Amino acid sequence: MDEKIYQIIYHWVKMCAAEVRQKMNCHIYLIIYWILLVTRKYWDWFPHIDGNFYFDEIHKWMLIGQYGRYIERPTFSALNPNRIQTSEYSYLIGNPMLRPTYINKFSITLVYNFRYTLTVGGNLHHDLIRQFGKEDAENSDISYVINENHNRENHWFVAITAPWQPLNWLNLNASFIGVRQDIRMYREDDYFGHFLYFANANATVLLPSDYSLEAQYNGVSRLYSGNSGIDPRHTFNLHLRKKWKDGRCVATLGVDNIFNRYNSYFSNVPSYSSQNRFELASSGRLMKLTFTWNFNHGKKSGAVTVEKKSASERSRIEGK
Repeated sequence: MDEKIYQIIYHWVKMCAAEVRQKMNCHIYLIIYWILLVTRKYWDWFPHIDGNFYFDEIHKWMLIGQYGRYIERPTFSALNPNRIQTSEYSYLIGNPMLRPTYINKFSITLVYNFRYTLTVGGNLHHDLIRQFGKEDAENSDISYVINENHNRENHWFVAITAPWQPLNWLNLNASFIGVRQDIRMYREDDYFGHFLYFANANATVLLPSDYSLEAQYNGVSRLYSGNSGIDPRHTFNLHLRKKWKDGRCVATLGVDNIFNRYNSYFSNVPSYSSQNRFELASSGRLMKLTFTWNFNHGKKSGAVTVEKKSASERSRIEGK
């Protein structure tokens, strides 16, 4: 199979009306792919639109809107039809008939004071590639995992970030993402859905002599993929840092996943349900000792960028 991809990018920036000129930037990217696949030729469109709206001159309140259409192609391991044995009673196998996934992503973000954000949006998938657990045709005691395309899968989400510094020596930062996952496996099926969440919280205590202590929590709800999924997981990390030479030299001693929580997976096939817990050294409790040095040499040059987030807008205003 031979495939050639040619890309044409057109960037259009226009300031709208005079009274809106100082408030709104419209950035539109039009990306055209021409794909030659074996003897088939076809065109496809992947537009990207970004827009910022400012409520005041200092940009304390602003809205950031984004839309884009994307394509995700299956990996070689997902296509590989050769069986990979994972245990005496289970194996993995690829699916060479997989189709690429097309995604429409859109979001709108309200930003306050360059720090607090509220985002609502959606990721709408067509032919999303998901893993399915199935029974072996010759022996029902043996199960296998194969990738298949979901006809439709839509993720509607709300995301909040809220940094807070109640004291000079205490920094708090929390983020939360809530997701409604609507799934239709096959064209003739009805939709069914789940609610998911992702949470993260950091607390940093500034200590004398350029020491700092950071505690971190990460939480994920149960995740679903076809008739399989991943059980909830909650981890806690703790790091002690020491800085020298105005922060150019940093030493860190830390423990990740203090309570030694591992990943657990489940699969529901017609005859039975299975539960698997994988204990890998890299995903369990991990002690870390790191040392970094930032030489910070050479001249810095500016680059032409599109301001898509509040952080880039704030950096421009502060001249960084």
